[in-house]
Amino acid sequence: MHQLYQNTNKDAVTSMTYNLRIQEANDTGAQSWQARESAILDMISGKVSNEGKNFDFAALQECGTHNGTHTWAESIYDAMTNKSHPHYADFEKLGMLPAPSQGVPNSDNLIIYDKTKWTVEKTESFGLNSHNGTWYPNTVLGADFIQSESDPYVQSNHVYVFAGHLPTQSGLEKYDGIMSLQQLMNDVSYFVGADGSQNWAATRQIFILLDSNCKGKLNDGTNNPLFDQDPAAMWAGFHDIYYENVLHKASTPQADLTDHAWPIEKGVPKTPLDREDLQFVSGFDPSESNTSAVIHYKYTYTDPNTGQTTTLHPSDHLAVVNKTYFKGLVHPTLPKNELATSSQTP
Repeated sequence: MHQLYQNTNKDAVTSMTYNLRIQEANDTGAQSWQARESAILDMISGKVSNEGKNFDFAALQECGTHNGTHTWAESIYDAMTNKSHPHYADFEKLGMLPAPSQGVPNSDNLIIYDKTKWTVEKTESFGLNSHNGTWYPNTVLGADFIQSESDPYVQSNHVYVFAGHLPTQSGLEKYDGIMSLQQLMNDVSYFVGADGSQNWAATRQIFILLDSNCKGKLNDGTNNPLFDQDPAAMWAGFHDIYYENVLHKASTPQADLTDHAWPIEKGVPKTPLDREDLQFVSGFDPSESNTSAVIHYKYTYTDPNTGQTTTLHPSDHLAVVNKTYFKGLVHPTLPKNELATSSQTP
C-alpha cells in the first residue's frame, strides 16, 4: 500500500501581479509600447524584479487587443519562442496561459509560469461583469498546477492560480467590486473542488492575483484603502497577503500603496491614494518570513530627435511581487526499495 511521506522542507513560491498597460496606439515617446517593451519583458522575466530569477507565477493584465494593433501577448510569445530574440534566454523556461496552441492568445489576462517547476493540470476562464455588464466586463483565468517531478511515482499537492482584472462601472465601483468578488469566490470554490463551507480555502494552496481597478471600491465608506478585504474572501479562509506582509507593519502605510505610477511621477498622485493590487492567498505558513514588495524599477528613454533622456516606470501600474512559504508538501509515494517493482503495482 502507498504511504504518505511528509516533506518537512518549507517551499517558497514567488509570484507577481502586474498590469502592463495596453499597447495603446496613441501612447508616444517614452510611454509608447515600443519604448517600454524591453523594460516590461525584464520585469516579467524577473531580471530586474526578482533578483534575475524567473517567478513561479506572474499574473499579467491588459495583455490583449484594445485600441492598438499589437499585444503584450505577442511580445511575450515572441520572447519565448524566437531564439534570436534578445530576451529569449530569460524566457525559454517560461510557459504561457492561455496556452498558445492555436496562435498567440488574444487574452486580457495571462499567467506566466516556470515550466521547469510546474505542470498545468487544467485551466478555465470565469466571466466577471459589472452589475449591468455595460462597462469593462472581464474574465479571470484559473489554472491548476502541480510541481514537475522527475520521479513519476511522486505526486505533489495542487497549487491554484487565478489571474484577472476586476470589472467596474464609474460611480458604482464599490458595488461592482463586492459583487464580483463574491461571484469569484464561488467560481474558485467550484474550480478547486471545495464544498464552499467556511474556511474551505484554508487547506488549499491558492493565489488570487488581480488588478483591483482601485481597492477603495471595497471599503466601508471611510475611503481607507489599507485593509478592506472582501468578507466573502475572509470567510472562505483567504488572507490579504500584501496587507499582512507590508501595510499593517509600515509606519506610514500610505507611502506603500500601489497607486498608478505615471501620475505619481508627475507629482499629481490621486487623492486619496488607492491600492491597485488585490492579492488573496490561502494555505501558506504565516510563521515564515513571507514578503511582498512594490517594484519601483524605472527604465531610461532617449528621445531620438532631441537626445533628451527620461526615466519612467515601464507601466502606468506598479508591480507587486511576493515570496510566500508553504508547509512541506505531502506526497503519496512509494518507499525507494519498491520503485523497481512499482510498475506492477495496481
